[in-house]
Amino acid sequence: MENEIAIFESAIRTKDPERLRALGPILDGYKSITSATLQTPAPQGAETLHAEFLTSLSRVTAVIEALSLLFEDPVRAAEAINAYQGAAESLHTALKKLDAYFIKSGVFFNRDEGGSVIAGSI
Repeated sequence: MENEIAIFESAIRTKDPERLRALGPILDGYKSITSATLQTPAPQGAETLHAEFLTSLSRVTAVIEALSLLFEDPVRAAEAINAYQGAAESLHTALKKLDAYFIKSGVFFNRDEGGSVIAGSI
């Protein structure tokens, strides 16, 4: 699967608004992870990490949604390009912190468990 920036760049290069439809599954994935995280109680002592992760997920989701509006609202999409790096770094940092927390706490996930998406992902 292509990442969001590759899809966005392809849409610009080809001037094809349909190309942005490929952002849909990526957005759905971020929204699904956000929803699941909201429904999962933060482990004791990890409340701040949980909140940072949710905030970073929301930032990345908002950026991708804005990117998808390239041909409808190019100014908003341009702002999203400027915000993308910071949002992606924020998510990366949040994932690293959560992974370190799980390792320190002796929490490990099997590949079929939801937490495996976070733990060991960095």
